[in-house]
Amino acid sequence: RPSAMSVSSGLGTPSISTFSHHDWRSGFDSADALADVPPTRMDEVRSLLDPLGAELLHGDVGGLAELRAWLDMLRHMAGVSKELTLTLCGLISRCMAIDRGKYAAPTQQDLQQSFVRMGGVKLIVHIMLLGLSDAATVATCARVLSAACQGSPLVAEAVQAERSNVRLLLRAVERHAMDLGVAEWGCSLVGQLCAPGADMGTSAAAIRTKAHRDNQQQLAGAGALDLLAEILGSSLEKVQRLSRQAEDLQSKTLMAGKQVSKKGTNKTEEKAARAKTVEGLRKIWQEYSQIEPLAAHIQDCSMQALTLIATGNAETTRMLAGVLWCWHSNREKKAASIQDRTRVSSRHTSAKSRQPQQQQQQQQQ
Repeated sequence: RPSAMSVSSGLGTPSISTFSHHDWRSGFDSADALADVPPTRMDEVRSLLDPLGAELLHGDVGGLAELRAWLDMLRHMAGVSKELTLTLCGLISRCMAIDRGKYAAPTQQDLQQSFVRMGGVKLIVHIMLLGLSDAATVATCARVLSAACQGSPLVAEAVQAERSNVRLLLRAVERHAMDLGVAEWGCSLVGQLCAPGADMGTSAAAIRTKAHRDNQQQLAGAGALDLLAEILGSSLEKVQRLSRQAEDLQSKTLMAGKQVSKKGTNKTEEKAARAKTVEGLRKIWQEYSQIEPLAAHIQDCSMQALTLIATGNAETTRMLAGVLWCWHSNREKKAASIQDRTRVSSRHTSAKSRQPQQQQQQQQQ
């Protein structure tokens, strides 16, 4: 079998998500990571975490026997330790997401179908509801389901079979929509439920099955379009706001550098003030350079999910057009209200500045 360090997860991201809140390489012996474990079961959890953590980082990807063992362990230990839950979910998602080749045994489809027969879909949804208040748990569970649905219409049909599953998944993602990991894997899950994976080895696109079309309709009716538009819009507004702040501060800094210093000013204080301004400008541009690549990835995921949920379906396409129109209208109204507030505040400021001048003129008269 291929080793864990030589293959990717099959979803265009490394085997460990770049946007995960949890750093798997930080070690499992920290007090914060095991703070939720009861003292009576601390030794048991530590004895399981040590080999599982090493296997996640350096072990092989596993087969049917390992998948069954991990699911059984997850079923018994999900409510005991969050750290152990995240580790097992990472192993399971990596096991199913890796493309093992056409003639490998077991194949990726065999593992995905075995995951469904072992009750994995119901178990992962249950774990997501248990950790609904934790963004890392929601992101990890969405990642497992995304890996299970990748190129497998049977798993997509199993997720869609219980209609409550889709609504619960969307509500969990909506609760942590601002989190990078939840947004990434939530958008990936929506896309995998609506369309088969791209196969670069064939000249024609894969056939969209009835399960994928039913998922398109169900996701659109459950509010997935509004959720994806919100993720896309909030990411755009965040980057735009930070870019505007950086550009405004840079223009003010350049204008201040062109001004001639007045006589009697302390050159040391003036130099210190300029250095402080330049340092603030450097920090805000550094923050922008860190946020923009992450936001670009989230925007790419959300745009891909919106495209897949509307492709080949006239009704969901009409619903998507309505959602985008509403989002644009609300944004225009919000921008107009902000401009009105700015005008009113500037009028009040100018009126207050005129009052002392009027009082001085009255006193002189």
